[in-house]
Amino acid sequence: MLRWYPATWRERYGDEMVALMEDELAGRRPDLRLRLSTAWSGVRERAHETGLVASGAPLERLRAGSVLVLFSWAVFVLAGISFSKIAEHFAQALPSSARPVAQHAFDVVAVLGVAGVAIVIVGTVVALGPLTRYVRGGGWVRVRRSVQGAVATSVVLLGATVGLVVWAHHLNSLQRNGHNVAYVSAFLLCGLLFAAVLAQWTQVAARWVRLVPWRSATLRVEAALAVALGVVMATITIAAAVWWSSIGLHAPWFLRGSRVGVAVSAFTPSIVATMTLMAGAGALGVVGVTRIARTWVTARDEGPQ
Repeated sequence: MLRWYPATWRERYGDEMVALMEDELAGRRPDLRLRLSTAWSGVRERAHETGLVASGAPLERLRAGSVLVLFSWAVFVLAGISFSKIAEHFAQALPSSARPVAQHAFDVVAVLGVAGVAIVIVGTVVALGPLTRYVRGGGWVRVRRSVQGAVATSVVLLGATVGLVVWAHHLNSLQRNGHNVAYVSAFLLCGLLFAAVLAQWTQVAARWVRLVPWRSATLRVEAALAVALGVVMATITIAAAVWWSSIGLHAPWFLRGSRVGVAVSAFTPSIVATMTLMAGAGALGVVGVTRIARTWVTARDEGPQ
């Protein structure tokens, strides 16, 4: 049951927690209520450790809101990659009269996708100074294991990607698009590996955000960038929905890979899953932005911190 709690918490409080449970249960097995309450407390503690939840000083709340936006962006990237794959060559499936709406919506997704990456890069550059000082001050010991794990998985992903690209060059278009089971399986595994790498590096970044002693001005800049990133995600989600609506109205067969003109539903599993993931990540980003905005308002009302 203590596995719900992070390792650092278990090392510090685990023995006391076990003794308390043993006294309370008096030899009985833990019931469902105790298991659920322990799980909930453990999950909340993990959220506090990763920086997703914070209370107290405004700067700590800014940090928590920014980390939440960062996590939502990691999920959003996966949805964006899936969307770009689904939308490949969509313009050829649309009549010329219906093409502008879908094309403009897709262009918004593409441009803001690049803008989102640029925002993350700027945030990384801003964080380099405090991060370097933290590592030189002995902080590397606390983050070494997570960084090494992320690097190792990244190397595996790079090798797998190179192998997949070489393999793809020996296949025709049909084989690369679903008619070679082995290649499709390898492609999906590579996608899962990419998701794992993204999750690991996001966890590393969140851990650094929590551990590094930030200056007030730097943290406020990062929070402002997080707000901009949240707005980008929300706008991309709306544009992607407009694209889907346009395709569903004028060329639903494109989403299913059917013959032109076939009457089919635009609610295919792939696009539904992609849009659900995108909307969920975008909503999570909006929650992070809301936390940051509320903190700014509260800090302004309370006066200088």
